[in-house]
Amino acid sequence: MIMVIGFATMTGLVWVLADGMARESEAEKRRMGTPSDCGLPPALTEIRETLKEAA
Repeated sequence: MIMVIGFATMTGLVWVLADGMARESEAEKRRMGTPSDCGLPPALTEIRETLKEAA
């Protein structure tokens, strides 16, 4: 019984780790695919442009 609980726990932890790594990889792909000014995320770039227009 303890072996089953241990196996289920280890399987769950490995699954959570793999899922987190996959999401991080997807985020990196999105970040690399979008052009941005000075490496800023698109939302910050838009805010920066708006501030330049206001000044």
